[in-house]
Amino acid sequence: MAEIVLSNVTKRFGSTLAVDEVSMTIGDGEFMVFVGPSGCGKSTTLRMIAGLETVSDGQIHIGPREVTRLQPKERNIAMVFQNYALYAHKNVYDNLGFGLKVRGTPKAEIEQRVRRAADLLGIGELLERKPKQLSGGQMQRVALGRALVRDPEVFLLDEPLSNLDAKMRVRMREEIGKLHSATGTSMIYVTHDQIEAMTLGDRIAVMKDGRVQQIGRPLEIYDHPVNMFVANFIGSPEMNLVEGHLEGSADGLQVVCDGFALTLPERLLSQRPQSDRVALGLRPEHLTPMNESEGMIAATVSHVEQMGAHTLIFCQSGGTALSALVGRDDHVRSGDRLALSISLDQVHLFDPLDGESLLSASKAYEGKHPENTQREVTHG
Repeated sequence: MAEIVLSNVTKRFGSTLAVDEVSMTIGDGEFMVFVGPSGCGKSTTLRMIAGLETVSDGQIHIGPREVTRLQPKERNIAMVFQNYALYAHKNVYDNLGFGLKVRGTPKAEIEQRVRRAADLLGIGELLERKPKQLSGGQMQRVALGRALVRDPEVFLLDEPLSNLDAKMRVRMREEIGKLHSATGTSMIYVTHDQIEAMTLGDRIAVMKDGRVQQIGRPLEIYDHPVNMFVANFIGSPEMNLVEGHLEGSADGLQVVCDGFALTLPERLLSQRPQSDRVALGLRPEHLTPMNESEGMIAATVSHVEQMGAHTLIFCQSGGTALSALVGRDDHVRSGDRLALSISLDQVHLFDPLDGESLLSASKAYEGKHPENTQREVTHG
């Protein structure tokens, strides 16, 4: 196990800046997830940690060693790829033990490590099969086992579940979580799926355009997104983001939108926007349908999606479209009139000019200065 430290790590491909001065500390034994849309730099950052991409600027430390210019085989890491990368002509046992055999590991030790990994991953009965005889989930377990037998300081996983169907992805998330608990080894996991990030990570690094937008524990990021991008990317269904403007009132500040207005205590704001324009953020699951006379936001139901345990209600309030996620409700119909209520501590407010949160509970992270990241990345 080892701590991983990235200091101003940058990657350029010609004139294209793929990763822009990323700095963070990943704790010994921590499960860190890099999440973001395609092209955000998350896989490139992982490949620089692995040594599969050269670092244009900055430094990488794994444990006490600087590994920035070391070859992958010198870093004591193990990587699991999206496409499994199994040898088709070898059985599972030989796939698991091949890397150890190449390194000259004694046969008895190979046997011990392979059997231990196979037992941990529940693939002991598959050791004589070839990859073509395995399901996608079984092949992914073999790929994990091949990394596990090396007893690395760090596991690196690059979108390992993206080729699996939805049901198998849920099962494999559980398996990877169990593997991390059993080994205690530092893991860095790359995904574009925010549900994977939320369910697996001790902490999450949300990336966009080569920069880290925010680092924190899953619920910390969910509850206190530092900007509009993070707020909209983390959470399903997506957050309602509504255009509005601020007006002073006797009770604080009033956020006036097309169709409704909310009054917020001024103490909630850490700063005022650059203009009077704001973006109001309301998560669908925080909006509660009420009787017309009781709620804050009068609305008309435009569409209803029954999702089994939950119901997603699409509403219109003046010129503003809103969605609300509620417990199963068979009675709401298109055209119904209702009102929506929300607790003020669940309201988000952003400056639409730079996208930054205006609330005092949110903390900015730009991913550039290691001395600033230590506060954010304490692992406990």
